[in-house]
Amino acid sequence: MSTVSVRSATAEDAEFVRRTLIDSWDATEVVAGGELYDASAQPAFIAVVDGDPAGLLTYRLTDEALLVVSLDAVVKRRGIGATLLNHAFDDARGRGLQRVWLTTSNELADALAFYLSQGMRLTEVNLDAMADARQLKPLIPTHAADGTPIRDEWVLERALRNNRDA
Repeated sequence: MSTVSVRSATAEDAEFVRRTLIDSWDATEVVAGGELYDASAQPAFIAVVDGDPAGLLTYRLTDEALLVVSLDAVVKRRGIGATLLNHAFDDARGRGLQRVWLTTSNELADALAFYLSQGMRLTEVNLDAMADARQLKPLIPTHAADGTPIRDEWVLERALRNNRDA
């Protein structure tokens, strides 16, 4: 099995970043925490397998936190998402930040399970927040492919303290 490595994105990664975001989110714009971000303009980490880009995590930094704007594993079931997320935890710890957080929507139960398995905690549920998100990004569908209504936003976070997680 090939090893997954992670590096910071560079200008040479712009097309991979743009293509990955459009394939996953139908645009480079992503709504996270009630705000619209051009994820392609955010700093990013790239997962690499056998020399090829295999995953993307875009983020935004504040004084206390790293917000994961988007997380996409181009190659599935290879630990790419976990490797990227753990790299973000390590990066945030190295910067002395207090937490890593992200939002996802209610139809992504598999994503919720994944984030919980990575040590994140569900800290908030914003009922009907996706209606507001659609005001920012009208491309967000009202229903998932399986018919599940896309209504609520889940907020997850992992608190970080002194090189140990709380």
